[in-house]
Amino acid sequence: MTRVTREPLLAEAELRVGDAFGEMLQAAFYEMEFDPDARWTYDIVEREDGDFLVMPGAYWFEPPARWPEHVAAGVDRARGRVLDVGCGAGRHALPLQERGIEVTGLDTSPGAVRVCRRRGLRSVLLSSVADHAAGDGAGPRYDTFLLLGGNVGLLQGREHAAGFLGALAAMAAPGARIIADSLDPDALGRLDAAQAAYAELNRRRGRMPGQSRMRVRHKTMTTPWFDYLYCSPAELGELAESAGWRVEEVLPSGGPSYVATLTRAL
Repeated sequence: MTRVTREPLLAEAELRVGDAFGEMLQAAFYEMEFDPDARWTYDIVEREDGDFLVMPGAYWFEPPARWPEHVAAGVDRARGRVLDVGCGAGRHALPLQERGIEVTGLDTSPGAVRVCRRRGLRSVLLSSVADHAAGDGAGPRYDTFLLLGGNVGLLQGREHAAGFLGALAAMAAPGARIIADSLDPDALGRLDAAQAAYAELNRRRGRMPGQSRMRVRHKTMTTPWFDYLYCSPAELGELAESAGWRVEEVLPSGGPSYVATLTRAL
């Protein structure tokens, strides 16, 4: 992946709002069917301050052999019935299914859901966590929730985190756990002055340091703007406590990223 800062090439009026992430996954999937080593499809994660992160589509299809060690260790902690929240292309769900684990993928991207089905994920739902908890997911249903691929970001910030984690709690079987990964914004700031400056801007605005306003772009399509959260293990612990979860274990990477296991507080 490559991070650059520059002016957008297209005017806002030329961008179509839609499922840009799903469109990218579908394009990458078809590309890799013809050439498994192809790396022509990518998306751009654009932050409100003009910062861009270029992501190759192949990243979302990486097999377990290419996962970082701390992510592989986190996935190994999954047990029982698993809900993979923000499952994307099924990068984590499919290997679990191959191990004989009962796993359901959940995503709000229609394109992501289509790709998961094409790749053979038996159970995948087009839904948000809140809608799933209020509908078919109600009751003590899942033993493990995956929030991988940076999907602690779905907590968005302090205002949204308690409701999101509360929805997971409503679907949690006794002894359930959350396995989640994120980037520590303080560690990021020590590596990149632009990240440190954005974190300071957030503090001045009363937001969490790692709370990013961003959108995903693919070719001429873009998602709407949304909040996405990067947080330290300590910040994650504070947010989790507000919804009756606690951080039980942190698996470090040696860099800004980490995987945390959360369990229900007694």
